[in-house]
Amino acid sequence: NDLQIVSGYALEVGRAFQITDDALMYTASHHDKDPSIDIKDGKMTLIMDYALRHAKPVDEEFIRSCLGNQDLTQHDFERCVLIVEETGAVIEGLKEAKESATKALAQLNSFPKSWNHQSVSFLGDLAQFIVKRNI
Repeated sequence: NDLQIVSGYALEVGRAFQITDDALMYTASHHDKDPSIDIKDGKMTLIMDYALRHAKPVDEEFIRSCLGNQDLTQHDFERCVLIVEETGAVIEGLKEAKESATKALAQLNSFPKSWNHQSVSFLGDLAQFIVKRNI
């Protein structure tokens, strides 16, 4: 029963985390991993999907040629980042992440009053932190 109660929160906070993590690949000045790895792996993130749908045809074609290219050059990666930024994909992605964090916070209201208040409060703080980290 507790799992059903917390799963709505977990799904939304997980979504917020993943979108924010994807956005950091385009915005953070330091990275825990190679920032080009998602493009080299051909990863279709929400941000990449948005960028492809809103890029000029020539830019869409360029990004598609880079997706999955393990030999992607730094120059080509930087061009991909510029295209993604120009489409507003990062901003839109972060809006989606904030919406998911807000939904996660709303889920906390359904948690039983008998649950440890400090633990529930921590979950609220976590949801808020996820969308604010290093952006």
